[in-house]
Amino acid sequence: MRELIAVIFEQGVGEVNFRYNGARLCQHLGKNVTQSYNGPTFRSLLLQRCQEEFEAREMYLHSEPERVCGYTLFMAELFVQLVTINGRPYDILRGALCHLLTTLLSRPTDPNLKCVAQVLKVSHPPVPVICKLF
Repeated sequence: MRELIAVIFEQGVGEVNFRYNGARLCQHLGKNVTQSYNGPTFRSLLLQRCQEEFEAREMYLHSEPERVCGYTLFMAELFVQLVTINGRPYDILRGALCHLLTTLLSRPTDPNLKCVAQVLKVSHPPVPVICKLF
């Protein structure tokens, strides 16, 4: 299952046209895939992979800034698509997205500012309201 998550994640980060459908696929798999063993769930493995990338964001901001933008946009799609049983967004994704926006704004290049604007467009009002960035 980790291999599947790795492929979906890398495509979501790297391919603009895959982000929305990749996030929808993650929601579907997280909801419908059952495991035949008592290991981690699809959703927990996905969030773990997101956490690994989150922890490397500062390094990537200097070496591969386009990856940080791709990751941030994929996280915005996940924030919109992944919901709890109650239909609410995951707070951990909201928090990560707020930190990612702050990271991008700390280095206000044209591509980073464009990425922030795209994230706000994708995620609708919840992120800026919760982050209180603006």
